[in-house]
Amino acid sequence: MTQEKGSELQRAVRSTETARSVNKLAKEWYAKAEQARAEGRPVAWCMVGMPPQLLYVFGIEAVWPENYGTVCAARQMAVHFMEIAEADGYSHDLCSYERNAFGYAKRMCELGAIPTEAPVGGLPEPDLLLTPSQTCDPRCKGFQALATRFTKAPLYVCDLQSVPYGLDMNDETVRKRYLKQNVEQMWGLVHFLEKETGKKLDEAKLSEAVVNSLKAQRLIWEVHQLRRALPSPMPSEDQFACIIPQLYMLGSPEAVDFYQRLYDEVKYRVDHKIGVIPNEKYRLLWMGIPTWFNMGIFNYFESLGAVSAMETTYYVYPPVTADPSRPVEALAEIYWKRNRQLHDLGAEVTPESGTPAGLVLEFIREYKLDGVVMHATRSCRAIAFGQAHTRKRLQKELDVPVVAIESDMADPRTWSDALIKMQLNAFIETMASKKAGAAA
Repeated sequence: MTQEKGSELQRAVRSTETARSVNKLAKEWYAKAEQARAEGRPVAWCMVGMPPQLLYVFGIEAVWPENYGTVCAARQMAVHFMEIAEADGYSHDLCSYERNAFGYAKRMCELGAIPTEAPVGGLPEPDLLLTPSQTCDPRCKGFQALATRFTKAPLYVCDLQSVPYGLDMNDETVRKRYLKQNVEQMWGLVHFLEKETGKKLDEAKLSEAVVNSLKAQRLIWEVHQLRRALPSPMPSEDQFACIIPQLYMLGSPEAVDFYQRLYDEVKYRVDHKIGVIPNEKYRLLWMGIPTWFNMGIFNYFESLGAVSAMETTYYVYPPVTADPSRPVEALAEIYWKRNRQLHDLGAEVTPESGTPAGLVLEFIREYKLDGVVMHATRSCRAIAFGQAHTRKRLQKELDVPVVAIESDMADPRTWSDALIKMQLNAFIETMASKKAGAAA
């Protein structure tokens, strides 16, 4: 599964069969979009945050340029597309997912077809462009650029709103105002999809999708709880591999089946004390988006006796409930409850995208973690923002070693193998000294 020996950028060797099955799932998922295009069915390009339950109910095959950025990065093709975008005037500082998408779109326009070099068959030309407004500006502005420069597909921005830090989540006026806004936005998206597809919303099918999504999210959360076990039954590289159904397939029975398989496998590993490595010395927390072009860095940790036992990005919070008999309103209600969970943990930095410092402290205590790796992602400030604040709280409240590395999620030109491994080696030594001191 790794690249040629001697290469400093490597793909991860995964521990669980379920995580290893994701490659096949991803190929089949991308192939569905190509088949839809061939059959004349609608294909949408979407950003994370668009409710996949609605896309599933309307029979829209969706592809997600963010995910495709990870695919291109893992296959060492992202730089090719990013350089096309940069030559077109897009800044090196722009989100690397967006640069990958712009370069891909320009190449597709020039060829009048899917680029032959595109991994997993590429992205078919979109019929729809769908993006939420939350988390970061590139979600709106990036899709605006796609709509005006690279495709004639109609664009819809779903203006879902998160509650900013400082407002009282117990104030009924606040709850009603934000629920009203987000319900209106969900219905606006429904009406747009009805107009573009010529179909009416099937509320009964959407109710089933809401139930399925809650089941899948509960299973993911239960997997997280199993991962508290010693030794670690499932590492971060496996969890990062398993996010496709979580982010892009919620609402489908396939997502529920996938996470049931994952739960069963991790439960078996916990019951039989099967760890990621034979001799687990250190348990780590990974903060930030992973380096998709070099997921083998997690195996490097393992070669030093350390396992990334938990991660902050893509964490699924404790299960919530919603009334599936009013499914559109239920989607907004779930969004509100997730936002409230962030505030309850102290979302003092960025309630939409950042990780509450309170959650990091909770992870360290409950997962018995020995250290924290903070990945400062150069081109995704929405995720990296707040890490300095969290580090200060860690230093103040818990005596846990922290190492901060700087790179990117999709652009390998930001990676310095010698420098980063030197930092990680020193970090391991710090944890070893701390443990030796505690044992003395």
